[in-house]
This record gives sequence, C-alpha cells and structure tokens, in this order.
Amino acid sequence: MAYKKSDTLADKISKRINQINNSFDNKKKSNSAATRKEAQKFIERFSEKQADTLYKHIPDYAKAKYAGIDEDYIVNAGLWQEYLVKEWLDKIALDKILPTERKRDIFQMDRTNNGTSSEKSEKIQCRNLKYNKNLVMGELLDFQVPLKARKGEQKVYKPDHKGELDIVARQGKEMVIIEYKIPDSTEPLLRAVLEAITYYNQICGNNPEQSEFLKEFNKTFSLDCDKIGSAIVVPKIAYEFGHERAFKLIEEYKIKCYTFGNGTDYNDIVELADGEITALCQSAKEKLKGIYEKTDIIVSGIKLI
Repeated sequence: MAYKKSDTLADKISKRINQINNSFDNKKKSNSAATRKEAQKFIERFSEKQADTLYKHIPDYAKAKYAGIDEDYIVNAGLWQEYLVKEWLDKIALDKILPTERKRDIFQMDRTNNGTSSEKSEKIQCRNLKYNKNLVMGELLDFQVPLKARKGEQKVYKPDHKGELDIVARQGKEMVIIEYKIPDSTEPLLRAVLEAITYYNQICGNNPEQSEFLKEFNKTFSLDCDKIGSAIVVPKIAYEFGHERAFKLIEEYKIKCYTFGNGTDYNDIVELADGEITALCQSAKEKLKGIYEKTDIIVSGIKLI
C-alpha cells in the first residue's frame, strides 16, 4: 500500500486497517461464489479458533515486498500479524493440534515431482536440494511429503489435515521436518514458524515413540532415529522484521533456523547460530515497536466478523 510522505505512523496504521476491512468486505460481497466461500471459510475458522489452520491466514494481508522503506514495510506486514496474534494465537493452544493418522506409504526413496519446472518453484527447489545432496541441514531424504491421506484411506484416516512436509532430513538420530520458503518469498517469519509447529504436532512430534511417521521414516530409510525435530529456511529479511511471537515460538519449540547466505541462491543455505537469532530478535523487536504500541487500536479497528 502506498502512503503519503506526510503520513505519520498512526496515519499509516489507520489507512492499513481501513484497507484490510474494505478488502474483506469486498470479498464477502464479491460476485464470485468462490471468493465469497473463501471469506466465509475464514470467518468459520476464525470463530472456532482452529489451531491447525491459523498458519493459513498469516499471509492473507501480511505479504509485503520489501522496498527499502522500513516503516511502510512494517505497517503492511506487521499489522496483520499483530492482529492475528492477539485475536487468535493468544486464545488457542498449539499443542492441542491432533496428529494425522497416516500409517503407510508416507515416505519414498525416490519421489518424483510432476509440477512446474521453474527454478522459482518451492517444490523444484526442495527437490533439487535433495538430489544435489545439500548437507547443511543434514541428510535430505524426502521432499513434499503429503500429510493428507489418500482418497482411498479417508474412510479410515482424517481427511481434513492438509499440507506437505517440504523437506525431511536426518540429523544424527533425529528426524527433522523442514519448512522451506524460497529466497524471494514475501511471507513473514510467523507463517513459516506456525507451519512448522502445526506439522510437527500433526506427526505426533511431542510423542515420537508413538509417531507412525517416525516409524515409517526409519523403516523406509533403514534408520534408527528416536527423536523428531523441526527447522525453517526463510530469507534473512523474514528474521529482520520477524514478529516477537515468532521468535518466542522458535525458542519454545527448539526450531532450527536457516537462511540463504547471499540472499538469492537457494543452494547457499547457512544455519543461524543462537547468538545471531537473539540479535535478530532484538533488532526486529525495535523495528516493530510502533506496531506493538498500537495493539489496542489494531485489534479494535479491524472488523472481519
């Protein structure tokens, strides 16, 4: 969203709130049945506070291409995240997400990808990282692993769990699920973190000894892993402007953090040390200070239901 040079931070926040309200109102009144259905589905999920679908709504109004104007970027990307954190994330328990009950043919030794061939495709990049034997994140063994049961299984297994494990790796005796975002992704840090946590809980990460995913992982690749961990790979800017709750969840769930060394090459992946994450957290907290100071205005101003 474009702002005037004379706009104060309060002006920008007010304009952004109005834009979100108008956009959502237009969706509800749209001539497109699909758009109206999408809006209604959001309302239902929001009203029910479904923990396993929160991550889906993080990018709705939080995608913002960085253009070198820090304050504008913060308002565009940060305001929506703060709203969802206070009105949703604060009111649910992520550890209550139910596990997905899949028990066979979960992993593959040599998975093919029939999607786009574009190098900018998340699926292609995940595939290439595996077959190029990028070892920074451990031994990459599978990619784009579906969590949703096959149609033939849905009478037995829960069909409502969707999503895919972008990359699954082995680090020592730990199976690590990796949430991957391409180098030019405009999705905020909170999206990747919540997605990783959602999938972690869906594969029964809190009880690895009971996880059918871990059992199948060991069986497929002839391993003896006894732990499940999670990791994220996101552009550096996602950390630099990350919401404070995202950093708290990274610490709570012990999520391993990776980024791209030169910012554009998806093969150039580096791990962030604890000290680097702490520094990024403090810097981001200062950048989003203006948003946090306006929480009451944001929560009371946005009207979606």
